[in-house]
Amino acid sequence: MVRNWYQPDGFDAKDKPYVYSGPPKDRNALTSISLLASDSVALKRYTTPTEIPVLDAVCAAFRFLAFSGDNRHLVTEPSRRFIYYNARAVTKMYDAGNHTQWPRRVYNRPVGIREALRAVNLYGACLESKFPWVIEEDFDYGFDVSWAINERPSDITYDEASHGPLLEPYRLDHYPSEEVNMLEDHELAVLGALTLSKVRLCIAEGYPVIFAFHLFWDSFKFVKAAQSGDQGYPTIEMIPRARRLAGPQKEHTTQAALIVAFDHIKRRVLVQSMMESISFFWMPYEWIINFRATESFWMLRNSGIRGQGRPVMEKASNDTWRKWEEIGLWTLERVPKSSAVSQAPNSSIALVSRKEGHLDMFWISEQCTVERSYRYPSDGKWQQETVPIKSEETPLPGAIVAVSAHEDKLDIFWMTKNGAVCNGSWQQVEPKWYTRRILQEQDGIAEPRAGLAATIGRRNTPFEDIINVYCVGPDGSIKHISTTRSWTGTDTATLLSGPGTAYRCTSLSAVVDGDHRGVDSSARLIEVVVWIAADGSIDGKMIARSNQWVDIWAKKGPANVARLSSRISAVHYGYQNDRFMSVHFAAPDGKMKKDYAIISADGDPTHGKLGHRNESLNLTKQPSSRPDSDIKALGWNDMGEWDDVVLWQDEDSKMFLCYWGLIPRQLFDSNGVRRGSPFGLSVYGGKLVMAMKLDDGLIGVGYCGRWKSFDGV
Repeated sequence: MVRNWYQPDGFDAKDKPYVYSGPPKDRNALTSISLLASDSVALKRYTTPTEIPVLDAVCAAFRFLAFSGDNRHLVTEPSRRFIYYNARAVTKMYDAGNHTQWPRRVYNRPVGIREALRAVNLYGACLESKFPWVIEEDFDYGFDVSWAINERPSDITYDEASHGPLLEPYRLDHYPSEEVNMLEDHELAVLGALTLSKVRLCIAEGYPVIFAFHLFWDSFKFVKAAQSGDQGYPTIEMIPRARRLAGPQKEHTTQAALIVAFDHIKRRVLVQSMMESISFFWMPYEWIINFRATESFWMLRNSGIRGQGRPVMEKASNDTWRKWEEIGLWTLERVPKSSAVSQAPNSSIALVSRKEGHLDMFWISEQCTVERSYRYPSDGKWQQETVPIKSEETPLPGAIVAVSAHEDKLDIFWMTKNGAVCNGSWQQVEPKWYTRRILQEQDGIAEPRAGLAATIGRRNTPFEDIINVYCVGPDGSIKHISTTRSWTGTDTATLLSGPGTAYRCTSLSAVVDGDHRGVDSSARLIEVVVWIAADGSIDGKMIARSNQWVDIWAKKGPANVARLSSRISAVHYGYQNDRFMSVHFAAPDGKMKKDYAIISADGDPTHGKLGHRNESLNLTKQPSSRPDSDIKALGWNDMGEWDDVVLWQDEDSKMFLCYWGLIPRQLFDSNGVRRGSPFGLSVYGGKLVMAMKLDDGLIGVGYCGRWKSFDGV
């Protein structure tokens, strides 16, 4: 996150100039007026400042309006993140001449007061709790990502915001730049005095004034409050004499704030600060009059108009999911209360079906909570809970995996910001949840921005409680953690690949493969884990009957075949008497690729007879995958036949599904899924089931109708 970003408004003839509309006032009535004294609750901070002061100032003005007059439909705690996204999105839509379609993405950048107010005018604001601020600097990925404060709010938040009245911004210093640039210093002072008179009138009318002021120092300088007369508030220092005509130096920052009172006798205004260290301070009139010290004076007024003037945005229709005749009808369900799913790199949606008719889904929210949605055949409705975890188990928004080899038990794994790997074990009976930090609660085990993978032994075998977890070490190594679901015993860690061999934020994929011919149904025969190496090659290890980890491929693969930030997903399948593994990933140019290996239950390191193939998928037009596209592949034995699918998003955010190497099919005709959405992929009652973040912001669960039908879906 950047600090103290501010974008100058400049002059725009389309801005509405402020005109006083209150009862007549004479000079005696304009000596001292304080909005803070009349309603201190309305000006009370409801959250920590964002360090983007324009947002905080606009939200403070919005909150004040919500507490005054007939404004009961306005939220009293407006979402800064909601306004920040819309401020940038509206500008991009204006520039593109398209006001009904959201931009492909927005970037971290400064915003002006006009931009933020225009966003409020068009879309209003939802509650902060519905779309809370995210401190993105805590999750630095070292490359450009689009999530959190750059993620579009859900349709639910826009619906909430639309219930309020339209708020209209008016500008107090509405002076054409051409005219201002021609004025001498003493003439500018006269114009500044006119702005000051409008500020006093605006306060007298009952509205605070949003404005920007430039600092003339590296940090805020002030004079401590006097014992009496200053009401305990400090006073900003006078403008340095040497800078009064020259203005501030470029390296000094600009703050946005709110004027909430004035004292004409002492020639000063009271400013509500958006800096965390100071709540209110006095500012001498000199600052307001000096054109080089302050600028962009605005106020917000309730228009009294409700339900009109809001933009109508293009939306994807559910019907566009029903076009793929080759696999039959899709059923798409929206999961309630799921709009906060994280879209950070390597974030995921974990799907697991413990038994027929039961589907569990897990994800990590942008607010660093572990969420579960589930449905049972008894009522078929989605239910939700937040997994009860301890503070030291708080996840970093990113990867989560789920495994189960029991009808009434399951396990999930995630990573904390400090690199601890955490486990949540659930069972049908009380106590339902037990959570812990594995490997004796150590920090620094994993790189939490990288991927995570896990496998579990087969049901009704001696291995059904043995879980294998795979993570990337902070040093670029690959680690295997062996644990159990019995909640007892000691976890062990094995280094599979040394420091620097893996890309530090690589995705991971692991699969466990039994004997497809049924020769040894009691043993776990093959365990495989794959990743993207630091040089962009595909690498992996396997363990089999020999209980020794060996390289999957006898020779190292070529470098730069994979995009470093690509997701990676492995599947296994049987054909005649051979066992195959395929790995799906995106090449640096975005084209979808897959690598192969013939794997052996004996763990023979020379088994990689095919070598690295790195073939392109069977794409006629080769649509490239998005840089932030999730990639999920799944292979399973369906009534004696092997099925194999892979799922991804192209550059236009359309979702493709490739079944058993055939030509990929587009799943919908319009942008029905959020760009960069995490995916979940599993088999549910013999049918393919997938989860993704839909365009409206909720998680959607889609059921494919080609495979055998399932009662209760």
